[in-house]
Amino acid sequence: MDNGHNFGRYIAVEGLEGSGKTTMVEVIKEILIQEGISNVSTVREPGGTPISEEIRNLMKRRHIEKISIKTELFMFYAARIQLLKNVISPYLRCGKWVIGDRCFLSSYAYQGGKSGVVDEDIDEIHRISVGRIGPDFTIYLDVFPEVGISRVRNRTYSRSDRIERRSLDFFHGVRHRYLDSIKKLKNYMIVDANRSLNVVKDDLRIKLHKFVRNHFRSEA
Repeated sequence: MDNGHNFGRYIAVEGLEGSGKTTMVEVIKEILIQEGISNVSTVREPGGTPISEEIRNLMKRRHIEKISIKTELFMFYAARIQLLKNVISPYLRCGKWVIGDRCFLSSYAYQGGKSGVVDEDIDEIHRISVGRIGPDFTIYLDVFPEVGISRVRNRTYSRSDRIERRSLDFFHGVRHRYLDSIKKLKNYMIVDANRSLNVVKDDLRIKLHKFVRNHFRSEA
């Protein structure tokens, strides 16, 4: 997408729970630094600003009252607007590179589809909310739900949150929507995240070094 800047770039990392997004965000940062791009920041969705973090906490908690899929969609976009307008856009304008743990593709994957909000409606919400601001490049970490959710539930440092506790059928639907939606983007990469962490890291390093040198390095 056209972010209206000359030097800053925005890379989004997408994937199911347990795909290793948080870890790979740090790997990507290391790769950019190795390529001579030292002005790099990381952000996460939802979150990244005080208001967005409050929304994140609200959405992650389990509630007695059911949160409708439309409410969830608008909450994600509320957090996204704060992050894009108050953090990401200023960073890009001053030449900083940004790596995001999730972006708008998550809304199409998690709140879209047959049981959610139709893509045309998400398109309109997206247009009104954030316009043309968005990632220059998206990396999708593709993991089978059985693998990803097993990793989440085997964690010893945290309990599963409201979204992580959804059914495998739900996550299979999310994965299919990810695979359909990402192919509509101009610049993207799909990485097999079912493998061991070190193998995925090595694969990502090889692919991303090549991509940065071919597409972005001369502009950094």
